[in-house]
Amino acid sequence: MLTAGFIKEGMRKINQRKFFYRNRRKSIFKKKWFWYVILFVGSFIFLFYFLSFSQAFSLKVVKVQGNLTISSESIEILVFENYKDFLPIFNSKSIIFADKNFLVNIIKERFLRVAEVKIIRRLPHTIELQIVEREPKAIFCHQEACYLIDQEGVTFKEVLPPQSGLMFEISEFNSPHKRLPQFEDISLTNKILLGQRVLSQMDVKKLLAISEGLLAVLGLEPIKIIKVDSKRADVLLSQGWKIFFNLEDQISYQINNLKLLLEKQISQDEIKRLEYIDLRFGSRVYYKFKENLPEKQKSSP
Repeated sequence: MLTAGFIKEGMRKINQRKFFYRNRRKSIFKKKWFWYVILFVGSFIFLFYFLSFSQAFSLKVVKVQGNLTISSESIEILVFENYKDFLPIFNSKSIIFADKNFLVNIIKERFLRVAEVKIIRRLPHTIELQIVEREPKAIFCHQEACYLIDQEGVTFKEVLPPQSGLMFEISEFNSPHKRLPQFEDISLTNKILLGQRVLSQMDVKKLLAISEGLLAVLGLEPIKIIKVDSKRADVLLSQGWKIFFNLEDQISYQINNLKLLLEKQISQDEIKRLEYIDLRFGSRVYYKFKENLPEKQKSSP
């Protein structure tokens, strides 16, 4: 005979099976989490479409700031003609998805004068470009071609060679008749291209220190400064004689040695007959006259 306990246990198992199958057959559309997922995905698609294709955030205005010699209009036209976002398959023209790296690169490639570009989104329709232009620090001449270079030694504009015996003059940055020294590097053999780095930033700094120091301290105007190698630079002065510098030594120290020499040992008449002064050997300064006179030596105190 079946006991009451056995019958009760059997009924409990039957009820468990019914509950399991009833829940398993329940439609997915009746589950809350399913509708939460649908709501999230739908909201994301709507938001993406609104930001990408709606006219609410389309590019309509390009503002250019900081440009000194490049026209704002030319930069604006370049941006409008080449604008794209970082999702090129959509080509939405929305400033939200603007490919800033692409815009920076294309501006620098088209306008070599541009050193830096910062792009700022101004909702809803504006992109602001903050431009930093390269400032000419010198001209660099090579194989009968001359270029403006900045403090990083990068060429960005070809110019006519200066007249013989004269410094190059330029009228830019609201500074008319700005005089620039001429640099050369005899170690270069290949043709120079615009946008090429022809001197290191440190070399430019040293050669400028020579040019500015000679003019400020002694009133000597360097017409040309030639980098012979990593250790030596030769300076041709408008007065017709040369100075040899050691690029591995302190420039101000060498100029001070030159100052002492010209003040204490070489007369004004003798200066006119100088062929060169050699400052490359520390306190030992050598100089030579154009006539067939023996080379002299002066030791700084």
